[in-house]
Amino acid sequence: MPSLDKPSRIKEAAISLFNEKGVQATSVNDIVAKAHIAKGTFYLYYPNKTTLVSQILIQFYGELLNELMKEAYLKDDSISDVRILFINRLIHYYRTHPKVLELLQKNVASIFSSAQNADHIFSYVEHFDDYIKSFQKTNQTLAQAKIRFVMMLETIGIICFHAIVYQQPAKIEVVEKELLSMVYAMYL
Repeated sequence: MPSLDKPSRIKEAAISLFNEKGVQATSVNDIVAKAHIAKGTFYLYYPNKTTLVSQILIQFYGELLNELMKEAYLKDDSISDVRILFINRLIHYYRTHPKVLELLQKNVASIFSSAQNADHIFSYVEHFDDYIKSFQKTNQTLAQAKIRFVMMLETIGIICFHAIVYQQPAKIEVVEKELLSMVYAMYL
């Protein structure tokens, strides 16, 4: 780990500890000990653990969206709409990674807390502007399409979260078809 720059060492140590102990159970002291840096050095780069978590999640979520969009562009013979393929892959990802879904949903307020954060997330997505154009409706700006896209991501995330983690309003197997119908009607 010493060959990495200090911010990278901090992030790497934090991710390792978050995976091992969970975000809540990991302290700044744990992170600096694992990163082999002084506590004051941590605060040179991050004002608090919440900011660090937010930055890690912004990068992770951007990279996840990029990967899912790439998969959607590989196309499936039975579905020609890339947007539908992306939505299906996002829901499938959440179903198969409930702990990641829970972490994202518990921190969604911090990762989408500003337009700057959303732009940072989307900076990890290759050809994002081209993709977002597929969400653009007639007489709608690209900025409005981006807002609808973020709203769609948040809608899918929160409904999947409640259905997968709490089985509310029902288990995801029951909710998924209705969720897809709702998302297609509202956002596509």
